[in-house]
Amino acid sequence: MPKTGDKCTKPGYYKFSGHIEVSAKCHPTFDESAIQMQLFEIFPPINTCEKDAFWTYVKPP
Repeated sequence: MPKTGDKCTKPGYYKFSGHIEVSAKCHPTFDESAIQMQLFEIFPPINTCEKDAFWTYVKPP
């Protein structure tokens, strides 16, 4: 499962799957909860709380 800082190896749409830091209690905004990634882009953190995240692949672009 890709996480913040990883390079994308499978382009497509991803959804927020959880925080890496289990104690993080914030939630991503609607716009942050699903992202489109291109090949070799870096997976982002959740900016609203400045926490790293896990991402789950949903579908191709």
